[in-house]
Amino acid sequence: MRSLRCWLGLSQSTIVLLIALLWFRIPLAGSFLTLYIGIIVFLWAVVGTGLLLSSFIATIQQALLVCFLITLPLILLSGLFTPLSSMPLILQNFGAINPAHYMIDISRRVYLEGGWFEPIVIGLDTPRAHGRSHAFAWCMGARSPAGMKGVPTLCQRLFAVPLVDQYATVV
Repeated sequence: MRSLRCWLGLSQSTIVLLIALLWFRIPLAGSFLTLYIGIIVFLWAVVGTGLLLSSFIATIQQALLVCFLITLPLILLSGLFTPLSSMPLILQNFGAINPAHYMIDISRRVYLEGGWFEPIVIGLDTPRAHGRSHAFAWCMGARSPAGMKGVPTLCQRLFAVPLVDQYATVV
């Protein structure tokens, strides 16, 4: 069933891509393979999140409410309308764990810069993204790779993430 949802999302993405290429004549500077790998990883993350949320939801009314309450902040915190660097620290932390943020970054790089797979993956593995993923895993109960001691609150964990410039290059 999960693969069916991914195929449905992949077919919708293909339709949108074809409309952008053929109807609106938007040139694709990068490769289709890189874009589709990004789409597939994004769909896995989104479908997995949906399945996780559906395990806590009992009725259709709850599902509609949760979809509305989660979708709008995820879109606003994705970096589509405003860059994450201009947001407050707590919103940057929540925006950095948003799969839509990375999909938007991949699609911008593929469409506008002609990016291909290796530079995009290196660009996504900045110290900021790496630190945020460890902080998110630690907030969710995993062990910290840095070996932090004590049990701070969730807010202390979110604020303790060191920030690095969003466009920092990996040397």
